[in-house]
Amino acid sequence: ISLSEHRLLEESIVRQFIRRPDGKLLRLNVKPGFFVSGSKPLENLSTPTSTVSPIPDVSPLDPVTGLFQENIYDLVNHHPIKSINNSHPYIHTVVRLNKDHINPKFIEDKEKARSLMYGFAVALGQARLLYGSNVSGDLKQPVTVNSIATDGRRYVLSSFQLNSMDLSSTKPNLFSCHQQPLDLFEFCGYKDSRVSLEGFNLDTFRWLEAVMV
Repeated sequence: ISLSEHRLLEESIVRQFIRRPDGKLLRLNVKPGFFVSGSKPLENLSTPTSTVSPIPDVSPLDPVTGLFQENIYDLVNHHPIKSINNSHPYIHTVVRLNKDHINPKFIEDKEKARSLMYGFAVALGQARLLYGSNVSGDLKQPVTVNSIATDGRRYVLSSFQLNSMDLSSTKPNLFSCHQQPLDLFEFCGYKDSRVSLEGFNLDTFRWLEAVMV
């Protein structure tokens, strides 16, 4: 990563609030491994309308059913970059590392879902940084954020584009992801008392380089 064009941000929390069309408040609270930020925003997704699929209706399930109806929530948004005057104010990529090696839980569908939430949270914070904390409705210019989820060997790549702060807008937000996880290598460990790396996939490395820089 070019230090002149990008910066790494580690151990930062992203916390964003947004209201659903039914008035219920949603809180997105994520802690990625690190972010990659740049001096210029990412280009927006060029997704043909014909390929856009609506979010399925899972009623009567409700994603906020586990939250208390009455509780003390600190309604304060938190974004790792505090000022648009920062030399690299645009978050390009959010990276989440699954470190659980005792009981690996790197499941493709779940990683895609988490990537959507991570990208959504960061894009909300980025929009409020650019347009003000009270920004609402459709954005003047969409905000695009890349996301990488990995357990070190497998990588799920995706992008989230925030078009509107209004979840009922006719201008839907977009989420796209690589169809299958990408393997960076087949084996990395010890064999015959020596460190061994087998099946290194240069194409995956190039994908990661493209997403991160």
